Amino acid sequence: MRTRGSFELKGARLAQATAVAAEESVKHGLRIAVGHADGSIRLWNSEWALQKAARVELDKNGSRAEIADVCVRSDSKSNCLYAAAGFKVYKFDLAVEDLILNVPVKTYQHASDEINKIAINEKGSYLATADDSGNVCVIDVLSGVPFKRLRTAHTNICMTVSFRPRKPWEVISGAMDHTLIRWDFSSGSPFETIDMATAAPATGQTINPPWVNCTAVSSKGNMFAAGLGDGTIAVMEIVSSGKRKERIRNPIARLSGESSDNHEVVGHSWSVTAVCFPSGEDYCIVSGGLDGKLCIWTRNANGGLVYKLSHVEVVERKVSGLFARWCDENRILQVALTATSL
Repeated sequence: MRTRGSFELKGARLAQATAVAAEESVKHGLRIAVGHADGSIRLWNSEWALQKAARVELDKNGSRAEIADVCVRSDSKSNCLYAAAGFKVYKFDLAVEDLILNVPVKTYQHASDEINKIAINEKGSYLATADDSGNVCVIDVLSGVPFKRLRTAHTNICMTVSFRPRKPWEVISGAMDHTLIRWDFSSGSPFETIDMATAAPATGQTINPPWVNCTAVSSKGNMFAAGLGDGTIAVMEIVSSGKRKERIRNPIARLSGESSDNHEVVGHSWSVTAVCFPSGEDYCIVSGGLDGKLCIWTRNANGGLVYKLSHVEVVERKVSGLFARWCDENRILQVALTATSL
């Protein structure tokens, strides 16, 4: 395991920020998309210089819906920004020379209820939405037609969805029914369902149930992390179960950050609402919560699912989303986050 140094919170305070996502590529460098409560999205570079701005369309009342989530995706054929607001996902062409983009090139309206999270697969060919009805919808980006609707499995609000890297037909969803589901979206059926209320010891710091607020997947696709309503983080590893099948290894690890000496809570004391693997690498996890804490967890050098709470930064705001990456030859951890007042 490589040694890591300090980390920094770098950037500017942006008013009414509600969502954040980033993409780093050879052609465009690091680009950070930030969604706002007024229905606008701003695209920044690594030095926080504004690159583009976009706005979703007005609704029938003459206002713009709050941005729930954003994605940036570029490849040899496209350079696009996606933003979810209300029941819709808007696609903007970043190749357009205008600084402010008022007209999306495509609008996707296939969600059954208000959208909480969106994801784009590695090839940029599929878009997934998670909504308040508990459904996940996978949409063909080019045609704009739903490829598959993943229904009935979640019995409460679906909070998060992620495509699994290196597995072209798999998505992972999490909901307030405290289940995490691995889906085969080619057939529309689940590979595996994990109930967080029974899958691991209840080590949470709050009276909330362990509903699944957010998920992250490592770049290799073999490690998952889920931020839960009870203030813990579930860490899962996918292993082979024979005959080309896979499963989540038991037991699932639950990170709480509780001191073993005096049971003092030094990790999250409220729901974990944002989690990520910096630069997609699984030797570190960054999490944020409604308690206004940003926690850094580092993996044991011997491997396994043992992560130690190595740093806590009090940001004094409810963290709703975050992005983190290693830079400066992996000595500095840069974090961008969205947060609201406690």
